[in-house]
Amino acid sequence: KPIELEARAIKNNNPTNVRVEGQAENFDKFDTPEQGIQAAWSDLNNKLDGKGTITNDLLKKSGIKEPTVGNILLIHSTGKADTQDNPAGEKYLNDVYDFTGMPMNLPVKGLSPEYRKLLLEGMMRAESVVFYQRYRNLIDKL
Repeated sequence: KPIELEARAIKNNNPTNVRVEGQAENFDKFDTPEQGIQAAWSDLNNKLDGKGTITNDLLKKSGIKEPTVGNILLIHSTGKADTQDNPAGEKYLNDVYDFTGMPMNLPVKGLSPEYRKLLLEGMMRAESVVFYQRYRNLIDKL
């Protein structure tokens, strides 16, 4: 995992490197780890619930009508909906799977709150092990 992801997540209190809305290159900054985890939780739920505009546009362009956990994670991490010519996305999926054991082909429709929290933990760990180790207990408060 690139050092820059670790440093950015910690510096910005942004455990899943949520981007500023509508700006592909800029990452949000939060005052506290709690605010960052809450933002990551909201961002993930919006994407899973079909409320993420950019995510929905990418799914539509890719012809995906019933997205899976893997599709959502790929879009979050690389901006692509599949692993074709996407080694960084494939590694991200493998990292999240290795930690969570969650199948990446699991449909997002009807994903339980427990699975959503587990998915958030996997994303946090994949993007910043240090942030995850320091603040994982805050996920229980969601």
